[in-house]
Amino acid sequence: MRNLKLIGIALIILIPSLGIYLVTKEYIPAIAMATAIATATMAIINFLYLKELRASRMEALNREIKEVIYSKLHRQLETFLVFKSFQLEDLQSVTLPINWEWEMIKRAQFHLAYKIPKRIFDKLNQFTEIFNECKIYFE
Repeated sequence: MRNLKLIGIALIILIPSLGIYLVTKEYIPAIAMATAIATATMAIINFLYLKELRASRMEALNREIKEVIYSKLHRQLETFLVFKSFQLEDLQSVTLPINWEWEMIKRAQFHLAYKIPKRIFDKLNQFTEIFNECKIYFE
């Protein structure tokens, strides 16, 4: 694959210089024009490659956020919000059936937690405050 890229780069430089040489019959202007064409072509190719690379990195980051943060929090919220999860024993013993782990996740996965969209991040922090208040009342 790497050899094909090198061959492609060589062709990008040689084909225009050969065409310009055949038209002008002078070698120096042909090299200068071919170099300019090749530079512009390589700049466009690099731009497109970096754009594709950035998109794939963002996709991988979003996938990792979903796996590491959202999946854990979703399971906990589901347990918390489903009324059947609160057993009579839990209410009588005054304990909550779940632990809200947002603060622990935020400390352990800070590189991912702070990449979450600000609106969701703020909502999670607000819910954590409300949950901690409820937890105090249960204790």
